[in-house]
Amino acid sequence: VMDGDRERYKQAGLDILVPKPIDFDRLFFTIDNLASQDAGQPISPPGIQNEPPQNKTPAAPNDSLELPGIDMKKGLATWKKTEIYKRSLSNFIKHYAASGFHIDDHYHKGETDAVRRLAHKIKGAAGSLAMPQLTVAASQIETAVVQGELEHIDQLIKNFDSELETVVTSIRTLKE
Repeated sequence: VMDGDRERYKQAGLDILVPKPIDFDRLFFTIDNLASQDAGQPISPPGIQNEPPQNKTPAAPNDSLELPGIDMKKGLATWKKTEIYKRSLSNFIKHYAASGFHIDDHYHKGETDAVRRLAHKIKGAAGSLAMPQLTVAASQIETAVVQGELEHIDQLIKNFDSELETVVTSIRTLKE
């Protein structure tokens, strides 16, 4: 959540914000606590308790698998099912493998809003998929555009492209 967003959302009437990347335990806990008493008893999915998350990472299958640019242990803990997580990683490269080129192209055409939107999308997707370095790189581009600080944007795009290539290469090794 960007600076100032929380306050703007509160002013618009939002009571609670569950930021990306989504922590499903926290999301279900929040929903359960917000459910109207008149609506009946909140139902938690199997394995999720009606108590605050304890910030512990459950053991995840294949958590010994290390891939450059991807925190597999965190990703598997978030997504819960290995196959769904791997499918989501594959979908990421289908949609975003060429995004470094697209961001650079938009920037050099003066389409800074398109740069900001694409960087924001990738920041969210990368965060949800436990790609910490790519999340930071996309966030840096988004912030630079929002703040109008574009003097180092070419270097930020280069860094982003490098992190993206690392992630794409890692995901492709999962398919082999």
